[in-house]
Amino acid sequence: MKTTIQSLVMLCIVAGLVSCEKIKNLADVEFDTTMDTNLNIAVDQPMKSTLAGYTYEASATLDPTSDPEVKKYADKIKKYDITSLTAKVISVSKENVKLLQGTFFKIADATDNTKWVLTEDFDVVVGNSYTLGNDNGEWAVVQRILGRNAEFTVTSEGSATENNITIIMKVSIGAKVTANPL
Repeated sequence: MKTTIQSLVMLCIVAGLVSCEKIKNLADVEFDTTMDTNLNIAVDQPMKSTLAGYTYEASATLDPTSDPEVKKYADKIKKYDITSLTAKVISVSKENVKLLQGTFFKIADATDNTKWVLTEDFDVVVGNSYTLGNDNGEWAVVQRILGRNAEFTVTSEGSATENNITIIMKVSIGAKVTANPL
């Protein structure tokens, strides 16, 4: 009898804890956001650095809390789920420009980093986008970086076919954010 009462009390406690968590989860807030930063790529080399092109390096910072909704829930965010990640050409100062195979894009903070390497030449034409895919779990790394709600760096480094050019590429991270205000 004593064992039965103890078992019932334990069952009630466990059920109560599980129910509280379920009730708390009902207060979850989900919203979609897109965080952008522009990479200002300037290719200005005195001579070709490789047989095929001119090298460059560009970086920009992105702060997730610059988004008003993210800032509002910053301390209460449970997770980020990446829905898209792209680098889109916004402007280019010359025609017939390519970023060469081996050029890469990188997202990093002090703890984590991940990168995407062009496996073929990329035509730099206004409106063209390069998808920063999730073939090797890159988005999980970006989700961890976003989860810190701190500024991080977006970088591109590589070679272009033309010299004395300026390219602006907008790197956009689309995400579904889950927060709980409780």
